[in-house]
Order: sequence, then C-alpha cells, then structure tokens
Amino acid sequence: MPTSLPQPNYDLESYELLKYIYDTFGMEKTARYIYSIVASETDATHIIINQQHLNSQVRILLADISREYEKFNTQFFVKTLAPFDYRINFFSKDLTKLNYWGDVSQKPEYAVMAALDMMPEIRCLCTVPVIIEDNTSFALAIGSDKPNVFSADDLNKFTRIAEALAACMRKDLFPDVSRSDPVEGSDNKSALEQLQMCTGLLGTVKQIEAAAPTDSTVLIIGETGTGKDIAARCLHELSRRKNKPFIRVNCGAIQESLLMSELFGHERGAFTGAINSRAGFFEQAEGGTLFLDEIAELTSAAQVALLRSLATKEIQRVGSSRIRRVDVRVIAATNKDLEKMAEEGKFREDLLYRIKVFPITIPPLRERPIDIPILTRHFLKQKSSALSVPQPEISTESLHMLSLQKWKGNVRELEYTVERAVILFAAEKGNAPLHFEFDQTKEETAASEDWPSLDEVVRRYLVRVLAHTEGKIKGENGAAALLGIPVSTLRSKLQKYGILCPKNRN
Repeated sequence: MPTSLPQPNYDLESYELLKYIYDTFGMEKTARYIYSIVASETDATHIIINQQHLNSQVRILLADISREYEKFNTQFFVKTLAPFDYRINFFSKDLTKLNYWGDVSQKPEYAVMAALDMMPEIRCLCTVPVIIEDNTSFALAIGSDKPNVFSADDLNKFTRIAEALAACMRKDLFPDVSRSDPVEGSDNKSALEQLQMCTGLLGTVKQIEAAAPTDSTVLIIGETGTGKDIAARCLHELSRRKNKPFIRVNCGAIQESLLMSELFGHERGAFTGAINSRAGFFEQAEGGTLFLDEIAELTSAAQVALLRSLATKEIQRVGSSRIRRVDVRVIAATNKDLEKMAEEGKFREDLLYRIKVFPITIPPLRERPIDIPILTRHFLKQKSSALSVPQPEISTESLHMLSLQKWKGNVRELEYTVERAVILFAAEKGNAPLHFEFDQTKEETAASEDWPSLDEVVRRYLVRVLAHTEGKIKGENGAAALLGIPVSTLRSKLQKYGILCPKNRN
C-alpha cells in the first residue's frame, strides 16, 4: 500500500473541475458530477460513495444516486447507519483493490447481498477503494441494472476517478499539513518580512524575536484573518529548528475519531482501515516545529494526551505500548478565549498553563489602521501581477474609506476586497477608476458579510463575459480576445470553473 498520495491521472481538466466542485460545493454536487461522467460514458445506473469509520462502529452513506425509468432522478442522503448493521460488511471483501462482479445473481457472496440491499436493481457491480494515505476508509461503488456491461476501460476509468476523488478528499481526512515552503501569493517574502511590513505589528515582531530562539511553547492569540499562521512560521524561521520540518495542523478540521491517530500515529491493525503503521504529526515534525492551529477545537481526550506529551516529550501511537521520545517545539493558536473556556470546563486549565508559557497577541486590523495603506498597496501589486494587468493607482480618498471599515475579517478580508477591486478593474480594461464595493449606509453589515471566494468572483466574471459575446470564444469579438488571453487558457479556465463541462458546451 503506498504511503504517499497517488497522483491523479484521470483527465487533468476533469480533475481540476472535480476539485473545484468538491472545494466549493461539497460532496453532494461532487457525487452528482461523478455520476454525470460515469452515466454518460458507461452503462452505469447507480453510484454510492460511503465512509467507513475507522472505529468500525458506524458507516456514513455520503451519496446514493440512481437513474430510474430512463430519467436522471438523483437522490442524496447523509445518514448514519445503525452500529454493526449487517450492511457494515458492504465492500469488506478487500478494501485495498478494485472488486468487480459481472453478474451479481451468479455471486451470492455476503458482500454482494449487502450491496443488493442498498441497490436492489443492480445486476453488475464494481467497488473501488478511495485511497487516502495508508487508510482506505472510503469506497466508490458503481452499479448497472444490466449484467456484464463494464469493460476493462470502464474499470480503469472508475479507478482514475477514485484517485481524483481521493486527492480532493485528502484535506478532510489529513487537513492542512504543510512544510516550511513560501506562503502562496506572498511574493516569496519570508514570514518576518511579511510582519515587518506592518508598523502596527512592531511590538508583536519584538515578542516573536524574543521567543523564537527558545524552545518554549508559544500561544498565538488573535481573531480570524490576523495572520497567526504567518507569526507561527516566523517563530520557526527565526529558531534553531528552521532547517527542520514545520508541520501545520488545523485541529478543527480533523474528524474526532481520527484526532488521536493523526496527532500521535497508529500501528498496523490498531483499527479497521489501519493497513499500515503511520507516523503522526508529532513524529513528522521531529526536530522541528508543530503548529496546532485552532487548538480550542481539541477533544478532551486529545487535550489529556497533548498535555502528557508536552510534559514528558513522549508520545504513544494508537495501538502500541511503545513510548517514543520526540524533540518537537509546539506552537498553538486560537481565536477563542481559552481562559473563559477553562472556567466553563470546556478546556483543561493545566493544558492552558502549559501552552501559554509565552503568549503573543496579534491585534486586529481595525486597531492598527496605520497598516491599511501599506497592506492595500501590497495586495494591489500582488493581485495585479497574478491577473497580468497593470497595477492600478489608488486615491487618497479610497485609502481613507478603507481605513474607516470595521474589518471583522481582518487582513484576509482586506486582501479579498482588494482582489475583487482588481478583478473589476481588469474587466474594464483599466478605463475606470479602482472601485471598492462597500455599503456605506450599512457599515456593520458590510463589515460582517460573507464575501464570495475569488473562484466564485472569477466564475461570475467569466459568465458575464460569455454572455456579452453570446458564447463566442474565438475570433475578433470572442471572449478570449476581449480578455486578452489565449483561447487555450480561456478553455482551461472555463472547464476549471465548470462553465463548460467536458463534452457538453451547455
């Protein structure tokens, strides 16, 4: 079983679209998209995507989509099946490889009988493991109401789709793990340089420079979007551990049943799906820094284990009696009031003292308006370069207007606001002044509204352009010419954002 994620080789453009759909809309529309592929290119009439919990207690049916009476009639379910229901054995023949039954009526196996209970109309069945790292906790099942209809090419296609789906789902099972590479979109600036741009963070930088050479545990406190991850990277880059791994873990994004395994590792056979032994984040960060973001989201059991590890510098893998020594510096971050949580019994007080050896607070953007002009110009340069448009000028009035906003999303919200302005500026070919969208009559609402993602803004913009050109892509008055980009680049973007699906211009 491979220990690293396999590279998806299923039609790259389709994979990019699959990834966009999964990241933007979640499993439901991803399952519908997969079904549209397999149903249009094969004789498949049913698909099921399910998750087997690693503790073998329950299974969650993520998607159940079928075609009935020659019409696409999709149904979507998210439900938890009863513990140890006999359907728990569905796909249990061999989770590490593809299984295929050309005619299920000729194969009265228990796994097939369980499958028939869920898809009674099927006569031909294929099950494909969705492999994520060492674990096969997901499965893709594709069935047909006709026997012996899937060819070798079909089975190969199903396998490649499962690989692409695994790549999309990986961040949910093993989320936000990264090493000390340059931050995307940062113009390759070091973490320290990014912080030093901001005059309002000079006090924070001094605290970081004081704490960095030590091995003391640091707790970074700040609202969402203030740059806690950049501060953590800065601590690492200024420490003696800078040439060792920097592992970032989003504690709030790890499923509760997997938390202990992900932090401390597990041994082969420790639970269903643990096909191989696997090092946890502590072992992966050996000699370096482990950054635990959103530490307030840790479960009670994980808090106890983390406290013990911080005190003894030792860990114990799930399913193992062996104690392992680790040399790891822990940096934690939170946007919540941990002291209040400790008073309410939601966070261990002794763990709070252990991680709060050296607290660093990052002030919100609204408390340091002096940083807004320099950050705005920085993002203007960055986003203009990314969109290949000349950097627009910004007026003093616009900077003043930006300084008056509440910025509840802090630096991240400012970045997205500038990004939208640059996109609109590019749409007008630089023939209109830079415009920032705010509802001045509803200041609080404007400050707290949910901003659309950049992908959504770009998608809407492309749709507007295509509407203007009446769907024309090439030629003098086509969308590519209007945007000033090659036709091939435009086609790639249209497929990425799901505007033109493969084999279907409509």
